[in-house]
Amino acid sequence: MSQGSFLEALKTYLQRLTQQKPSAEAEELSIDPVWARNLLLRTLERVEKGESNLRYSPKELDRQLDDWQQGDRVVVFAREVARLLKQSLAPTMDDAELRELVALGLARWFSLPGELSSRVLTAQLDRLTNEAKTLAWQTAQVFVGMDVVHYAKANRLTMRKEGRIQVSPLGQVFQRLEGRDAVRWLLQVEIQQSLGPSDPDRLSLDGAKLFLNCPKWRDDSMDDEYGGPCHYKTQLRMSQFGILTVDDVGNGLEYWSVSAFGRELLEEVIGENQTPLSLLAKSLCSDLVSSVVEAVQSPVVLNSSAAEATTIQARMVAHEMRNALLPVQAALDSMYREVLTLPPSEVLARRRKTIDEGVRGALQFAKKLLQTAELGAKPPQPFEAVQAIGEVVESLASTTQIALIGPQGGSRPLLHGRREHFVLAVRNLIQNAIEHGGPELRRVVVAMELEPAQDAIRLIVDDDGQGVEPAKRERIFDEGVTNKPDGTGIGLSSVRQVFERDFQGVVVCSQAPLGGARFVVRLPLSTGGQGFSQKEIKR
Repeated sequence: MSQGSFLEALKTYLQRLTQQKPSAEAEELSIDPVWARNLLLRTLERVEKGESNLRYSPKELDRQLDDWQQGDRVVVFAREVARLLKQSLAPTMDDAELRELVALGLARWFSLPGELSSRVLTAQLDRLTNEAKTLAWQTAQVFVGMDVVHYAKANRLTMRKEGRIQVSPLGQVFQRLEGRDAVRWLLQVEIQQSLGPSDPDRLSLDGAKLFLNCPKWRDDSMDDEYGGPCHYKTQLRMSQFGILTVDDVGNGLEYWSVSAFGRELLEEVIGENQTPLSLLAKSLCSDLVSSVVEAVQSPVVLNSSAAEATTIQARMVAHEMRNALLPVQAALDSMYREVLTLPPSEVLARRRKTIDEGVRGALQFAKKLLQTAELGAKPPQPFEAVQAIGEVVESLASTTQIALIGPQGGSRPLLHGRREHFVLAVRNLIQNAIEHGGPELRRVVVAMELEPAQDAIRLIVDDDGQGVEPAKRERIFDEGVTNKPDGTGIGLSSVRQVFERDFQGVVVCSQAPLGGARFVVRLPLSTGGQGFSQKEIKR
């Protein structure tokens, strides 16, 4: 299995869990892989005996057998049929009854006789069978035992909560990553939870070191107990991740080696310097373990991994920023001295590379840290916009008169996104009106209305202060633009970033009827829809 197909299969499974409704049964069903493989053989034997309405030649039967066995597709198929049946056609059936329906579905796919009590139910079974076969061909597993359901459970990408299987924070982070970063995350998760070199589901730290110390080794056995630097299943998984490569030289001999990509990742996980991603993995893994301990042995006093992670992260940020900026400081100090006696162009040419590299390194680290922090945040969810805005207004109304006008008719529109980001953006918008309104400011009016088509909300913040000059209204959301002598110009730029990037809306500034500034925000109620343009919001 290639790296891409394994990641795709794992993401497909997690996405399926994410999309299931709370009432849906998300548990793994008891479809034994051995039973599914034997079912395929029994079904094809019936076809060979001539029971099918279609005629298959011996060559066609061999091809069908190969196709269904490749990647254990029949196992994926059987489990998917059972899951679909449990959700619709047979919600109350036990495992034995489900297996009978799975067998009937496979038989009918090969045009063997058999049907349910009505044509409608039989047609539904055929539809579910075709849907399961499509998924099996898309996400089949190549190696026996490489089951994404088992892998996700073993590495706590999924967890049991409220009586069903759900995607854990570890799995949620994985879903947001692509390509090499997705592999990097899974490797960090495995290392954090490994039970040692013989662990079939996780690579250990010692195993990673052994890989790096063995640039190439021969393996002439398929012993599941222990073959090479780690368990053979883990070794196979590392090849699927692209960390290991294998050359088959014949006579049952295989030569394994670490790829250039694998060396980069392995050196990263065994290194002493922590990265934002490794710190996040350690923190989330610790939280999951703590939650299990608390559930089994309560009350237990446990250290907060979140607090520990915050402390470590603060030290890491200070260390990385210091390392990046110290050479910049030294170069600037030298440049200030040299410019007094040497031509400025010569001084700049001598020191520019050091300054540029240091600043670039600090900015890249800050960007990476911010991206990692976003991964650990709660995923976007629906929330009541009126309630969120009301909380902000109540917290700010102690110093300034702020009126809140909500939608009429008791409508409670829901936005989809990160509520904490929305609240912070609204707070910054109102605070900007208060801080920049000048001595004339006496009141702020916050109004929210549901548009007639009921596909968007409009948030309006008016004040009676000094307003914003027309020439500055277009640029006021740019980073670095501010009316305050000591301002940073970050507040309104972050407001626009949240409303436009996270909620696919738009925000503009104009003149308020009260005489001051007016800020208008238009946000679609469905994030899957089209965003809005500046022209649309000004209507």
